[in-house]
Amino acid sequence: MAPPVASDVPAPAPAAGDDGPIYSREQIVIPPEFPTILKNYSKFIIKNQPADIVAVSVEYFSKLHKHQQLGRKVHTNGVAREQLETLYSMFNLRGSTNVPKDSLIKIAVDALIPPTTVDELLKVGSWDGLDSVNWVEFWALCCAVAAGTIQATALLAVDILTNNGQVPSDILVKLVRYLAKVDGAIDSDKLALCTNVLEGDGAWTPENKAVDAIKKYLV
Repeated sequence: MAPPVASDVPAPAPAAGDDGPIYSREQIVIPPEFPTILKNYSKFIIKNQPADIVAVSVEYFSKLHKHQQLGRKVHTNGVAREQLETLYSMFNLRGSTNVPKDSLIKIAVDALIPPTTVDELLKVGSWDGLDSVNWVEFWALCCAVAAGTIQATALLAVDILTNNGQVPSDILVKLVRYLAKVDGAIDSDKLALCTNVLEGDGAWTPENKAVDAIKKYLV
């Protein structure tokens, strides 16, 4: 039998990661996070049906990358202070307290609040069947996700809302009353004493008075 010519000898299989052809399943290494990323991306494209898929994909993955970069700043439950600040700024520009639910969801996602968190909060607030959402109450729940207890949540809100040592009374009072309603464990007399201090004498309450009242009564 004649010896095989060079063309009859199979080429060696390239190592995994090479750009050459794939000869065996051992060469296929799927990163563990890839299926979830691909699934979420596919759902996003199918749901939104963008005219320019490439441009929308660039924006989608840029936001995803930015969210991952926030990882070291994000609390273990998935909401960072930076996200809460962005969310408040975007809501506060709208003027009206009630926001169409679709608009609220878009604002929250643009602020990099995880979509699963948004869905869960809409259910907690019983807004999933409504057309509009009170953004102060929704923002209060977002703060609660980050902070935990009602006192810690109110203090976080004060820290974010404070401008030149003053806190907007109306927003803070609405936030505290809603949190107390959701919590269900705050004594009504203590809540009244707290909100009386927070309401102050006008549109603004000194930060130190707000902090003292929250620490004293929201326990």
